[in-house]
Amino acid sequence: MEKSFLERYGEYAARHPQIVLTIALLITIFLGSNAAGIEIETDFFKSLPQDLPAIQNQNFLAEVFSESDSMFILVELETEKYMEGEIKDIRDPGLMSDIYRLEEMLRSDPQVNSVFGPPDLLVSAFGSIPEDPETVREFFSGRSNFFNSDYSMFLVTINLNGKVEQEEIEKVVEKIENDINGIGFPGSVSLSVTGGPLVGKIVSDLIFEDLYRTLSLAGVIILLTLIIAYRSFLRGIFSLTVLFLAVLWTGGTMVLLDVPLSIVTVVVGSLIVGIGIDYSIHIINRYNEERNLRRDDINKACSEGDYGGCMKTCFICYGVAIDRVGKAIIGTAVTTIASFMALTLSGVPFLSDMGIALSLGIFYSMVLSLFFLPSLLSVRDKIYYRFKDEVRRKLNGRENS
Repeated sequence: MEKSFLERYGEYAARHPQIVLTIALLITIFLGSNAAGIEIETDFFKSLPQDLPAIQNQNFLAEVFSESDSMFILVELETEKYMEGEIKDIRDPGLMSDIYRLEEMLRSDPQVNSVFGPPDLLVSAFGSIPEDPETVREFFSGRSNFFNSDYSMFLVTINLNGKVEQEEIEKVVEKIENDINGIGFPGSVSLSVTGGPLVGKIVSDLIFEDLYRTLSLAGVIILLTLIIAYRSFLRGIFSLTVLFLAVLWTGGTMVLLDVPLSIVTVVVGSLIVGIGIDYSIHIINRYNEERNLRRDDINKACSEGDYGGCMKTCFICYGVAIDRVGKAIIGTAVTTIASFMALTLSGVPFLSDMGIALSLGIFYSMVLSLFFLPSLLSVRDKIYYRFKDEVRRKLNGRENS
């Protein structure tokens, strides 16, 4: 009976693992290098359908009026930290002078377009900061929109030059904090830096942290489960390697397809691991069944020192295993991919991105389980039976001597 393509390939991958592993390594290097540059999308508006009139108007205004990023410094009076001789009123002329000095320092930064705060109103009205506290309090009494209701805090707005890249945000924040520390504000006055770009950077870091944490946790649990089930550390590692490569290849392909990572798509890694592990388990279990059926042939070849015959039987086991479960794995993978691809029809971009990412992950899990895993397992078998053969030869040599 003529062998199917899957059976022939299973035997080929087991016989020539170096070829399959080399191809997988080249693909991994290519897609892995791309995965390092995956984009993190933290802009809420870009996660919405871009054909909505409101979103189109928002994008038009941002383009026409050159929308730029803004940072804020929250200046807050903390009375519980007050010490003798420090500021009791946030409208204190000394504090206003210090804030104005800070603003001047910030304006010297090439990335800063403009800075505005309550001290600028005083300078605009009087030419400088008045020294009389009563004059300052009276001036701001009719301008409560620049302060909170009890005059315990106010904002300083920093308009940056255009959009600042996320990798530059830390430098901007560090510069602002260094300027604040350089002035030395009293302990009863707290200055906090915030703003959309900083929040976006924090969200981006959280997305990566969640991705690493969830993948690590899922990987450890799966590895322990497989080690217990198969009583083999290597088989657990091999199955986990397939999942790791599937996630890595998915990330690299997402970059090529310009699909960003977002708060929603960050769960893709764990889903790929959870769904894709089934394929590896089916392959390993079926191979174990086939090898148990031919255990007598393998043991006979090993006892006779026929290393080639032993491995030939193993190659047949791989081919039969891939053929028997391969069609079922392909069928389940295709139907799962079809379900996830339906998400690409959604009008919401992050759902569409999630459908693409999950489809890629399931596809790569299937391909790696069918065409890569047998080569890994075969390398293990070759080393094991070669070692067993060498031990047998040495024992026979000692007996003959």
